[in-house]
Amino acid sequence: MNFLAHIYLSGNEDHLIIGNFIADHLKGSQIDHIDKHILKGIHMHRAIDAFTDNHPVVLKTKERLRPTQGKYSPVVADVFMDHFLASKFELFCPTPLEIFSDNVFKLLKANESLLPQRTQNMLVYMQKDNWLLAYRTLEGMDFILKAMSRRTKYASNMAVAASDLEREYIYYKKDYEAFFPELQDFCKDYIRNI
Repeated sequence: MNFLAHIYLSGNEDHLIIGNFIADHLKGSQIDHIDKHILKGIHMHRAIDAFTDNHPVVLKTKERLRPTQGKYSPVVADVFMDHFLASKFELFCPTPLEIFSDNVFKLLKANESLLPQRTQNMLVYMQKDNWLLAYRTLEGMDFILKAMSRRTKYASNMAVAASDLEREYIYYKKDYEAFFPELQDFCKDYIRNI
């Protein structure tokens, strides 16, 4: 799952949203001094990633992407899942995606001092180009994936991943529809038990 799903799956809990959002930018001992409530969001993010990475449907999605996306197929698969969530967001959330994304950016900006520097730097571009809303369209996906491709440490084909999505759209959509309800149930149980 990418940013939109991690944020949405946090429910209405600000500390879970912040923790879920910053988790990928914190390693090892960097979490030692994180507020205990935000730490719950970081742990939730990692639980979501573990559930997703080992799910048979997602493994199939990544395998379909591997010929063109190589080692970045897991990253691209996560972004594809955000596209399908964004494209039918009204089925999952009573708040329109435009308002939802504005509220998320306001929350993150209001708590900017809690964000690692790397997250703060990324947030500037995310908000400027409203990635959460851009996930909704193929054009937006193309923009985001090309932007991500420019920032990868190693050579990637993410710049052409939107073409992969468009070419096999129905298969990726079916994967999402089979997987996402199970992830939602997992997250509801997770939140109930923290």
